[in-house]
Amino acid sequence: MTVQQETFKDEIESLNSSSQKKVPLVRQLKLYTDKNGLLRCTGRIQNAPVKESTKYPLLLPTHHSLTSLIVMDAHTKTLHAGLNSTIAYIQQKYWIPRIRQCVKSQIRGRREFISLQNVLQFATGSTEEPVLGFTLHPSIDFVEVKQGSSFLPTANTCINTMQLPRPSLLIDLPPTEELFKLYDYAFLNTYFGLY
Repeated sequence: MTVQQETFKDEIESLNSSSQKKVPLVRQLKLYTDKNGLLRCTGRIQNAPVKESTKYPLLLPTHHSLTSLIVMDAHTKTLHAGLNSTIAYIQQKYWIPRIRQCVKSQIRGRREFISLQNVLQFATGSTEEPVLGFTLHPSIDFVEVKQGSSFLPTANTCINTMQLPRPSLLIDLPPTEELFKLYDYAFLNTYFGLY
C-alpha cells in the first residue's frame, strides 16, 4: 500500500467511481491517476516548457513521515536557505496541501548553515587558505572552562588557533541547544566589521 492509498482513500474512490459528485480535493486540484497509479495534480502550467513532474506534481499528505523526509531533504539541498526556497524546491515535484505550514513546522528551530569558510575565518581571519598554505597550520585546542567563564569559543588569528571550551569536573556542559547557539554566534559573526 502506498502513502497515497493510505492517506487519500476517499479521493481515490471518488476518481474511480462514475459519480459526477467528486470529493473537494479532487475538484480543487483536478486530481488524476497516472499510469503508475499515483495521484497527480493538474496545475495551471500545462503549456509551460517545464518538466512533466513540475506540470503534474505528485500529491503528498501534509502529515506523514515521507513528507517530513522530503521536506528535510529539500531544506538540506537548498543549503538551509529558508522557508520560501524550500517550498519552491519541493513544488518542482510535489504538491503538499498547506505546504507553508508543513515546511515551517519541519524547519523551525533548525540551526543556520555554517560553512567551513565560517569556521576557517573564525580561526584564521581568512575565508580561504593562502596559495602557499598557512605558515602555522590551523589547530583546535580544547580548553577547560573555569568558574564564571563562558562556553563561547575563542580564536587567536595570529597563530591560527581556535579554543573550544570543554567542561571541567566542577562545571557541566550546558544543554546542546544553548551550546550550539554560542557556537553559531561565534562562527557567524567573524567578519571584523570589514564588509
